[in-house]
Amino acid sequence: MRLISGKLFKTLSHRVDKEIQESLYQNEVFLKSRWSFFERSIVLWSSHYKKYIALTVTLSFLVVANLFLWQPWVRPLVIEYLPHWRKLLDWQGGFLAGQLTIVAVVYPLVIGLISLLFQNKSAKKTIFPIYQKYSGFMFAGLSGLTLSTFIILGYFLRAHLNDSGYIAFCITTAIWLASNILLTAWFFVQTFRMLEEVSRDRLVLRFSIHESCEYDIRERIKQTLVLDAVRQKLLSNPNEQILNVLTLKYSNNDYQELTRIVARTWFIKDIRYRLINIAIFLQTAILNLAKIKGATLVIQPRRNSRNGNDMVVASYDGFKVNYLVKLLIQSAFSFKGQDVQTGLGLSAILNAFVGSAYDALREGNSKDFSDALDNIVNWHTEIALALSFKNDDGYTDNWLLLPASNFLGRSYLNELLGEYHRLARESVERIPDNSRFYYDMLYLHNRIFTRRDKLVKQEIRSLIQGSYNMWYLLIEWRSYSSTSGDMRIANKYEDILYDFVGAWESWLIYIEPRSKKAGGIDKSYLAYITHLEFTASTAISALRFNNYEAAGWGVDMLNNWLSNLSLDNNPNAEYLWRSVLLNYSFLLKDSESPAWHAVLKGNEYDHLAAFNLSFKNASLDLRILTACYILLKPDQDNKEMLVKYVKALLSGVSIHQTGATSRSRHSISSAGDLLGAYIRHRDYRHYGENTYGSWLSSILDSFGRIYEERRVSGRIYSGWGANDPRSMNEAYVEIAISLSERKWRLPNEWEEAILSDAFRHIDREKMISDIRNWIQIAQCEQSYILIDEEAKVGLVSNFCDSLNEIIKRVEKAQVEEITGSDIDQNRLNFFSIASSGIFKNTGTPVFPLSLFEHIEHKVEMDDSLSYELNIADYAKERVALGVETNRPNNEEEGIADCVSANVQVNVLRKLLQYPLSASYRYKSIDYILSDVRRLVNSIACPVLFVGSQALSNTLHRSSYDRDIADKHEISRLDGFGNEYICHVGRCEVYILPFNGVDYCLLTSKELFAKVWFRKITDDQFIETDFLPKEDNENIGNLHFKYWMDIELLEKIPCVKLELDFDEEE
Repeated sequence: MRLISGKLFKTLSHRVDKEIQESLYQNEVFLKSRWSFFERSIVLWSSHYKKYIALTVTLSFLVVANLFLWQPWVRPLVIEYLPHWRKLLDWQGGFLAGQLTIVAVVYPLVIGLISLLFQNKSAKKTIFPIYQKYSGFMFAGLSGLTLSTFIILGYFLRAHLNDSGYIAFCITTAIWLASNILLTAWFFVQTFRMLEEVSRDRLVLRFSIHESCEYDIRERIKQTLVLDAVRQKLLSNPNEQILNVLTLKYSNNDYQELTRIVARTWFIKDIRYRLINIAIFLQTAILNLAKIKGATLVIQPRRNSRNGNDMVVASYDGFKVNYLVKLLIQSAFSFKGQDVQTGLGLSAILNAFVGSAYDALREGNSKDFSDALDNIVNWHTEIALALSFKNDDGYTDNWLLLPASNFLGRSYLNELLGEYHRLARESVERIPDNSRFYYDMLYLHNRIFTRRDKLVKQEIRSLIQGSYNMWYLLIEWRSYSSTSGDMRIANKYEDILYDFVGAWESWLIYIEPRSKKAGGIDKSYLAYITHLEFTASTAISALRFNNYEAAGWGVDMLNNWLSNLSLDNNPNAEYLWRSVLLNYSFLLKDSESPAWHAVLKGNEYDHLAAFNLSFKNASLDLRILTACYILLKPDQDNKEMLVKYVKALLSGVSIHQTGATSRSRHSISSAGDLLGAYIRHRDYRHYGENTYGSWLSSILDSFGRIYEERRVSGRIYSGWGANDPRSMNEAYVEIAISLSERKWRLPNEWEEAILSDAFRHIDREKMISDIRNWIQIAQCEQSYILIDEEAKVGLVSNFCDSLNEIIKRVEKAQVEEITGSDIDQNRLNFFSIASSGIFKNTGTPVFPLSLFEHIEHKVEMDDSLSYELNIADYAKERVALGVETNRPNNEEEGIADCVSANVQVNVLRKLLQYPLSASYRYKSIDYILSDVRRLVNSIACPVLFVGSQALSNTLHRSSYDRDIADKHEISRLDGFGNEYICHVGRCEVYILPFNGVDYCLLTSKELFAKVWFRKITDDQFIETDFLPKEDNENIGNLHFKYWMDIELLEKIPCVKLELDFDEEE
């Protein structure tokens, strides 16, 4: 019935059930740990004990009533098989005494014992409610007390009943007591299980999955659907222009509201969206009939005030709500009282495990702390497995990532990791007493990671970041304790530093087992890049706290990162491919994509080689970024150490040598190597969101956010470093200058790649711009920590000369590419069509075509009627076939404006050639304007063209000088173009845009009879061509040609008006 009702009324609860059915109820882990029928019943009875006690009493009276009714049939059987049945009547006293003993003595003693055992435990607030629900003692105790009352009631009724009637009460109490004894047995069993740690943890886990998780998820899904009902297609939005339906609006102050009176302790139980949709369609139809548009309806249930009982179910603006619509919306909502599950959410259950860890910390018991962490790992893993599901796209998803619907709501995963972070901070504070706590915490996130086969992207990043935070907390703690003279603390800190390095580098072993690397690398690349990103952050975070010792270990971890991957060398691919261009984003592209074709150079694709070379470049790039960021450190109080770290990052040499033979590392040995890496950092071709360049920028941005919690909210702080590679050009330049002992050039592999089809023309232009910026930076006077002042001049000279040579070679290639390319006829046709708008728009033509009575098109026109327009010194690269270059934004609009201006000039030039009917000269502007008002009386459709600057200035001044406007009847009307000045009386006034024309023409619109244009195609009226110069093929004229024939009627008045002075009076 509920399913049918849910589908019929499209209820919120039906949609929530559907989401749960398609996710949780399809999860094998979730299904395997479900409650048995009896367990489910116990939990249900304990959660709603008032309801089920009432039902038990009702059932007991029904049993008694049935025994009375069946007495004629039951009595012969009782006499036959139980001849001494009257002895049963004497058992009631024993029943009462036994039941009262259990309820009044046994239950309080056992419950008191449990409370005593857990009284000093942090998890008591969570464990005890679970114990109450699962053991059933609340229901069993109340059932026992109710049975005692029932027995006493039977004693009173005994005086009014015969033995055969009273036996019905006795049989009922016996059945009831037997049930209570069964419940008591369950209570004892579960009490002893609660005392045993393994059983208790298993119970808490099952309770978390089947009570807390499902309840929490249902509530969050419900809240999310309410706020997103339109996009989830629960709410209809048939016509947004008439009635826009919303579910969220932060400011409803000016809106009218639909409310219902609902008790403060009640909240939404269900919403019947079908009723609301009917109301929306009805209100939309009403508004449509009334020609009302722009109305808004917000279905956003909320409390009207904190203390009142008004519940706003909807708010609206721009219309008066129909009574039936109001009734439908209000009746669509149902409410219920506070749920008994409140307070036992998933986050609260976590306290049962984290609380044990806090207890161990407080007591200084490292063994219990380790066991507590084991329980946390097991609980987190089982919860994550139980909440995992496949989303609509077929990808793995997890309900742990579902955020709360409130503002800045956090997901379950964020809440769990936040609790782990607080636990980690507590373990750091205990380092002086026992460093074992911190050591155990080091592997918490790693263990959770390795226990899962499939993780969602957010889980991967969050767990690795949680492990990195252990480094941050250690460095932060050390900054506070560094002033301590206790050598034990210093020794422990050094030992823990080694422990962290080992724990952090071990991540790479578990991210993808080496035995699987050949087959599943693409599934773990996100974990690799995340780990690499936070590895780079270790050195920066240490320097933030001026901890140079830890920064050295951070540099070592970054230098060793690639070695710890145990990647195979791929010499063939490295030299046969354009491997210098590879980055991890290529792993997400199809091997048949154009990007891969540019890299492979016709060679065979190898997935393992692609992975190895991509991360080889990524590792080197982060070493360079980190080195540049270190150079930008504002307070360089220990320059020697900074120089040492920068050089170590560039060379790949370890700060702390192990003595073992290490693999060769890709290093920056020349300025050419650095420039090539910078070009890869800039990622010219793919720069934007979700690209390699944006990833590098995000890392630099994360560097700037390190140590943010010490900032004061509301204040503006300047960052250290930069937010993208280009903004660190000064650091790149300093490194490159230090490596310019002699002139250099780009490595051959980079030069070949840059001049290949892997780089577009526009990419090379950007690269040249960046190189020129490097030269400008180098030529500025500034101090460097990598360069001796004595050698600076020579180094800078070599640096600039080398870059200029590179620019020359690239520019030469650019010129050759343009010279050898054909003209893109599609681009020219695009210009032709884009600039033909003035000819096509015959319905609402622009000035001066708006003056003509007829505008017509012809297919053929004589060439003598053609007009030409040239845009001089136009670069061929902008119309070259297959060349992507920097073009002006909206270039076609600028060309269209030029064509329109040319058409205007040619039409008005034709007007200037028209025979004059009269000519007048005036001594003042007042005279000429007065004469205009007189002359227009004899002209049917007067129009004045103003070439006099003095008159034009006066007419414009009338817009703010009311005296001039009133004196000469000057007004301004809407609907005219930019060339329109005003009206003088009923005469339209336009500007005459010729420098050599300082007079005015007064005529009639009747003069402009007809204009014809040649139509090449339906959309094209212009021919466009590129005409190169003789001395330079890459520069020329962009040539436009159109055909126009103008017919001006003869014998139409055309009066010339002149002023005898140049300045206004």
